[in-house]
Amino acid sequence: YVYTRSVDGTWTQAAYLKASNAETFDGFGESVAVSGDTIVVGARGEAGSITSTLGSPNNLATQAGAAYVYTRSVAGTWTQAAYLKASNADTRDQFGSSVAVSGDTIVVGAYGEAGSITSTLGSPNNEADGAGAAYVYTRSVAGTWTQAAYLKASNAEAYDYFGQSVVFFGDTIVVSAVGEAGSITSTVGSPNNDAGDAGAVYVFAPATPTPTATATPGGPTATPTAMAMRWSYFPQVVNIYAPLGSRR
Repeated sequence: YVYTRSVDGTWTQAAYLKASNAETFDGFGESVAVSGDTIVVGARGEAGSITSTLGSPNNLATQAGAAYVYTRSVAGTWTQAAYLKASNADTRDQFGSSVAVSGDTIVVGAYGEAGSITSTLGSPNNEADGAGAAYVYTRSVAGTWTQAAYLKASNAEAYDYFGQSVVFFGDTIVVSAVGEAGSITSTVGSPNNDAGDAGAVYVFAPATPTPTATATPGGPTATPTAMAMRWSYFPQVVNIYAPLGSRR
């Protein structure tokens, strides 16, 4: 449900949002995020497979999960603009368990995703149940949302549940992994599994932009005139620990 506040401070329901393929146990509304005129809603129980689309959805992958994007018109009407699925959508991935949006970028967590530490966007696998993943989507000038990155923990292992929560601000993405087992001595370069379910948080920043050169026919050697941002993220060397003696 969407509510807006008037000038006098009164809150009024402005919209009732439903998924275009709403069905039993989809869990639409499990997570929500808003940025300006864009709302993202997660539905981790949605059962569409990797071939499921907005125009032709299916129910071939139980709890694969989905995320739905809504945009507000000048008149104030909210309309579904996209149906997001992971590029490697599979049963029990629970994609949509967490969502974040800022401007033209959306991040979606899938804490049940089973890719191991060697799983990549181009060559995913299912070798680590519950390792988890996060996915980055960007919006084009035409309004089309496209997956731009597939994020994995640098020490991804089974049942880490990476992606249970995600936060995005500026050029920084933060992803939690509540089941990660590193102790207080675990580091990016030398992780361990000495503390079951201790949990960890991973910070990602965009890879270094690549200069794009343009040349004038018959002119001098081309010089960089633009920076093409590559949405392939790398984990920063950041360790975030709970303080010693902190309460749970």
